[in-house]
Amino acid sequence: MNIRLKKRRKDLGWTQERLAKIVGVDRSMISKIEAGGGCSMDLGIKLAKALGVTLDDLFALDNETSATRDSA
Repeated sequence: MNIRLKKRRKDLGWTQERLAKIVGVDRSMISKIEAGGGCSMDLGIKLAKALGVTLDDLFALDNETSATRDSA
């Protein structure tokens, strides 16, 4: 998740601070998650909505996303 979160955030041109404000947490929490820390399901849902992705896309354990699964 951490790599996907950071990549999507950067794709949108957002700073950690901007994403943190959108989902209602401190910037340090976003940094912690991007560094490999976990988060609550509630925060995961907020992050996915803010970033315009599904929970599957954000939390998938392998390189497969829902888009690649759907096209198979």
